Amino acid sequence: MKLQRYLTEQQGLTAGEIMEILEKDCSPFLKEVREGRRPVWRGTWKSFSDDLVRLSPRKDRRPLDTPPHVHDTLDKAFQKKFGWRPRSTGVFCSTEYTDAIIYGHAYMFFAIGKFDVLWRKDVSDQRNLQPHWLEIIFDDPKQAAKDYLWYAGEDVPKNKLTSLTLDRDELEFQLVELLKIWATNTVNKYTKGLLGRALKSQEPVELMFKCGGYYLVPYDFLQAIRPLWQKRMTRPKRK
Repeated sequence: MKLQRYLTEQQGLTAGEIMEILEKDCSPFLKEVREGRRPVWRGTWKSFSDDLVRLSPRKDRRPLDTPPHVHDTLDKAFQKKFGWRPRSTGVFCSTEYTDAIIYGHAYMFFAIGKFDVLWRKDVSDQRNLQPHWLEIIFDDPKQAAKDYLWYAGEDVPKNKLTSLTLDRDELEFQLVELLKIWATNTVNKYTKGLLGRALKSQEPVELMFKCGGYYLVPYDFLQAIRPLWQKRMTRPKRK
């Protein structure tokens, strides 16, 4: 069977055919996956009926529930440290199926060609990093300032807010500066690359990928293509 790899979606492929495509197009990614000896999962609200789906990352991803000012500030901090904006252009995945399926449907993810990845060993969902005061800076700056003083610690020092009696504009300005400090300190704890190490983590880890394209494979093929992340390949025989 001639594999039409230019198609966006492919139906009726055997496990062996899927593995053949992935081995050809995803060699750098598979090397890391074999080190970690487990698959990478991507959750998506969209359901695909095909056995293999090829997609391209979005260039203007917007957050589902993160305020734009937090999203943009984090992206700028990531770009300053790592040279790209994962929140806007990255593909979000997880080391755990149960975390990925929260977002609708969970597929096995395979980055095509060269890729980069960012992750933190203590973060299963970046949303969990964000203290509440960051989100209400512009809705209720005075309450945000009070919450900040309660939260301030490791990521943001307490002495950076001069007073709670400042006028609204000045209070917002100082809180935005504190947001920048928080974002920088948060991003500095991220690791670049070393996907195999992330996959070995005992706790769920959120992964942000930079790649030109990627494949999604349904959960139904989990057992059949398991040799892809085993050190010794034993490809299923074609029928």
